[in-house]
Amino acid sequence: MKTVEPNVRTSILTCLVIAIVTVATWLPRMSGSIDLRWDGGAYYIVGTSLANNKGYRLLSEPGDIRSSVHAPFLPALVAAHQLILKTSDPAVVGPALRVSILLVSVGYAVAIFLFLSAYVCRPLAFTAALIGVLQPQFAYFSDALYAEMFFGLFTLLFFILQSKSKKIVYFLLSGLFAVLAYEARTAGIALLVAWVADNLLRRDFKRTFITLAIAAVPVMSWIGWIAKVESSPEYQKPAYAYQTAPYLYFNVSYAKNIFTLKDPSNPQLGPFTTQALATRVLDNLLVLPVRIGGGCKHLGCTCISLAAPGLGCAHRARCASETQAVPHSFLCDTVVDGILPHPVQQAVCPISSTSLSILCVGDVSVSCRYGAKDSIPFLGNFTFRARNSRLGGRWGHCVAGGARS
Repeated sequence: MKTVEPNVRTSILTCLVIAIVTVATWLPRMSGSIDLRWDGGAYYIVGTSLANNKGYRLLSEPGDIRSSVHAPFLPALVAAHQLILKTSDPAVVGPALRVSILLVSVGYAVAIFLFLSAYVCRPLAFTAALIGVLQPQFAYFSDALYAEMFFGLFTLLFFILQSKSKKIVYFLLSGLFAVLAYEARTAGIALLVAWVADNLLRRDFKRTFITLAIAAVPVMSWIGWIAKVESSPEYQKPAYAYQTAPYLYFNVSYAKNIFTLKDPSNPQLGPFTTQALATRVLDNLLVLPVRIGGGCKHLGCTCISLAAPGLGCAHRARCASETQAVPHSFLCDTVVDGILPHPVQQAVCPISSTSLSILCVGDVSVSCRYGAKDSIPFLGNFTFRARNSRLGGRWGHCVAGGARS
């Protein structure tokens, strides 16, 4: 009988500790239904429609209009729970969803450690995982029927498997989780683009073609569904005047919501224009670096703090796994967030499901590259990011999870 290697045993014990700590955060909130307000309510209603064979519809709206904004993973999960429990009663289904999300949150916390431990020493990876679960926003997003926990888990599993993608099994599994991330939140398109770009830039054209074909299926299917919804008579002739107005977030697609009006929250400002896009991108460029940089308040310092960790992460990734999926995804998601009307006001982190993790990895990678004497600034960055991730702030869940659809 083979003995377990000490390193493997240590990793297993660490994962077990992280899982226990995560479960402990649930103990005061294990009773009752999962929070079904806001997006959670919409997901639940569409899932109920699916379970009752009424299609992909918002049953709360007059005319039961079809939904073109809610990615299908969570409604499908709700429908599965209702079919298994043979009821759509939130008092019955809600607690079951709470247990399911508890399990997902445990997987998410462990995945933070597994992802980071491939780049940094275990104590730092363990610390980052604890930061991820021991702050209020983790409780907030895991306590509601939101896609953040699922998206974070799928994203991290994609990165973990992508680092081993030389084997065909891991290659296909990483693609599966990229697709699931997209189905959970359409911001997952950044992962699909990174998956394709990673193979293209490594000149693996056979895999590039495969990844492009796989990625095109969910993306084109969703685009086709939106086109079908928006061309339907019920959409063209709504039950009330503003039911499908572009500023009515829950009833229209993201594309219509973002690119029809200059500011969807203030429709009186007029239609979307090229000048409005330029202004939006410029405003976001001034805000996003500060949000990502965490402890750095000055824009110049922030840019410096971002550049070095980013290079370190790319260097470390090249040496460790010959895959650049992490920085590629980071850049793709930066572009996506750059065109959003209010990226800082969304209930998600401003860049990607792995923003703080990527930057922390970069911090430590650069410090390892240049030695202990020159590592203080980068380890200082790590500390700043940990503090501003934040233990009491709005964006704290972004240690490794949560991005906008």
